[in-house]
Amino acid sequence: MADFNTHLSFAAIGSGLAASSLFHFECFNASQSLLLWFLGSVGGILPDVDSDASYALKGVFSLIGGLLAGAIVCFIPISAALVIVWGAALLVFVLVRIGLMKAFAQFTVHRGVFHSLAAGAAMSMSVVVLLAWLVADSKALAWFGGGFIMFGFILHLVLDELYAVDISGMALKRSFGSALKIIDRKNITGSVTLVLLTMLLFIISPDIKPSALKLSQMVDRLEWSNTLGPICQLHDRFRGVCGNT
Repeated sequence: MADFNTHLSFAAIGSGLAASSLFHFECFNASQSLLLWFLGSVGGILPDVDSDASYALKGVFSLIGGLLAGAIVCFIPISAALVIVWGAALLVFVLVRIGLMKAFAQFTVHRGVFHSLAAGAAMSMSVVVLLAWLVADSKALAWFGGGFIMFGFILHLVLDELYAVDISGMALKRSFGSALKIIDRKNITGSVTLVLLTMLLFIISPDIKPSALKLSQMVDRLEWSNTLGPICQLHDRFRGVCGNT
């Protein structure tokens, strides 16, 4: 399978192309497009969150711990002593980064239920709901944010399957088929839980119509003649040269 750097680079490139396209067609501003690029890159390492010694596991729980620590700071009354605020934030971060991460690593298996499309859908919908809460005035951004998480997640699974093909020996490695799967048949309980969680998050998710309008806006702004014109001209010239010879 591909290593951490390969997955991160692959997801960053794919998400960068997608996010820059949305920015080019004025679907989102620069800061929103950067957020989408970041989420797509994060999605590209999420399937390895169940690997006990992976950078993804440490990075994801560090990110969650940091976000929760920041949330605690925001909810503590401003009249509280600064030392108490710092202490509470540090305590939350340590509990998540060390305690929760170790518990998670103990009860998960690499390339198990979190290496499935069901897990990707649950994580994607979690981001949709979270962004809808944090950025209440941009439902479209929430849905696209979840979509970029899923996009990066799928890129990871596909890349792992490609690495399971031995091109030189024209054979399939033993790991082939273990990366890209809808659910984990070895963990039906976990898979059903993720599916139910996805359905629940979908029910409480924001209106999807603004996202559809953004996609429609992008399609309307596509100028195929200008975008593909040079390629078509080159193709015609190539055909003409070949025809004359």
